[in-house]
Amino acid sequence: MKKIMENNGRDGSPSRPQRNTLCIDLRNGVRTFLSAVLMLAFMANMANADTVTVGGYTYTYYVVNGGVSIGYVSPKPTGAFTIPSTLAGYPVTSIGGGAFQNCSGLTGKLTIPSSVTSIGKRAFSGCTGLTGDLTIPPGVTSIGDSAFEGCSGLTGNLTIPSGVTSIGWDAFRDCSGLMGKLTIPEGVTSIGWRVFSGCSNLTGNLTIPEGVTYIGWSAFSSCSGLTGVTIPSGVTSIGGYAFRDCSGLLEVYFMGNAPSVGTSIYSGTSTSLTTYVRSNSTGWDGVAGSTTLPALWQDRKIVHTAPERE
Repeated sequence: MKKIMENNGRDGSPSRPQRNTLCIDLRNGVRTFLSAVLMLAFMANMANADTVTVGGYTYTYYVVNGGVSIGYVSPKPTGAFTIPSTLAGYPVTSIGGGAFQNCSGLTGKLTIPSSVTSIGKRAFSGCTGLTGDLTIPPGVTSIGDSAFEGCSGLTGNLTIPSGVTSIGWDAFRDCSGLMGKLTIPEGVTSIGWRVFSGCSNLTGNLTIPEGVTYIGWSAFSSCSGLTGVTIPSGVTSIGGYAFRDCSGLLEVYFMGNAPSVGTSIYSGTSTSLTTYVRSNSTGWDGVAGSTTLPALWQDRKIVHTAPERE
């Protein structure tokens, strides 16, 4: 099986795989161009931004495709909070990046209007006082990087709508109070870095959707309440430490061939953890007929299941 090469960054975490200098230069050039385009678009939007006061709060907003994206709220909201469903006669369809970031005075339940279809980067990150269930409206299709990162006070169930196709890095990182069974929507194709890291009260068996091809670095690390994971045949790459410190994890089922894996994906798991692979799958180099996985997998037990059991 292939190993993903990961190099330690300044904070001790693995960096992304290295690429040759030409690829890096081309990528950086494209990234610079796209950043400039996005900045121009942002400036154009902000030039058209307006403000409106509702319920004692002043919202900075701009109109996009007939709907409103909330850019900023002043003063920072406190207490249980209901985001308005309309502003200036337009439906609220987007919570912009950082709109409610670090609003630690928000306490109690957060109500997001049903008209919202996207939640931007860091939209609610650091809102540590929010409590109860986190209900994301059914029309949402995109959840940005770090959207709810560090919302440790949320102590209810997490419901991700079936229409969500994109979940950004760190989206629910350190939401340690969220509990119950985690269901990832079928339309999701990749699970980014640290998306559910530190969600220690998510419990039960997790079935990753069929369309997923990539599981990022530390995606489920410290999800100590998970007891089983089923990984679909389409997954070809798993980042390092993906299941690190999942101390309750006892069974992992691989429905396809061996993926490329990063460093120590089972670090800190129970020594009783068993990995089940299909007897007709390929790529499990060095473990065919063996009862243990190599050191890269912390020497955990492997069982080659008979076809009739699959």
